Amino acid sequence: MSRHLTEEAVAAFRSRLCQVAARRFAELGYAGVTLRALADELGCSRTRPYSYFKDKADILGTVRTEGFRRLAEAQEAAARAEPEPLRRLEAVGRAYLRFAAEEPDNYRLMFEIPEKLSPTPSAEQLAEVRRSQRPLFEAVRAAVKQGLLQGSPTTVTHLFWAALHGVVSLHLADKLTSGRTFEQLSQEMLKLLSSLARSESSQPTVES
Repeated sequence: MSRHLTEEAVAAFRSRLCQVAARRFAELGYAGVTLRALADELGCSRTRPYSYFKDKADILGTVRTEGFRRLAEAQEAAARAEPEPLRRLEAVGRAYLRFAAEEPDNYRLMFEIPEKLSPTPSAEQLAEVRRSQRPLFEAVRAAVKQGLLQGSPTTVTHLFWAALHGVVSLHLADKLTSGRTFEQLSQEMLKLLSSLARSESSQPTVES
């Protein structure tokens, strides 16, 4: 790496390279992300990316880590703004869906790499993944503790996440063709999930 580059210039190039990698993955899949193709698209020498990243796995891992960090930050901000558990749950869900809508290429790269091709995650990436899962779980757990939802917080959280990820995946695959937009379905789904999980009993049920 050139000693004449400022920290800002280095960060800018790394960010641009990661953006191109995420877009190529979304359009062409895992095989479409090669350092040669990235260099050609960026108009730089084919050796330059190696000055910023060790290899393809390093690039993909960086994109995923940063994606999970931004997802976590968005959900944490939404959770802080809503003290009431059920409203907090909906707010966290909206933040999740908004992130996916605003960063579709990064979202694909975060969740769609086949397991056998997925680079071994770093400790930092694993920490950000867990951080991104925490706001939803904590909102569900608080609602269960207050008797507003029923069931195991772990199970209910998984069901909420599966529903969120499902509507995002359909949207990204352009399969929402029933006359309802992604935004319309997102709002109605969050309301439906909350109403279906509401407890008829006021007794709290807390499980891990």
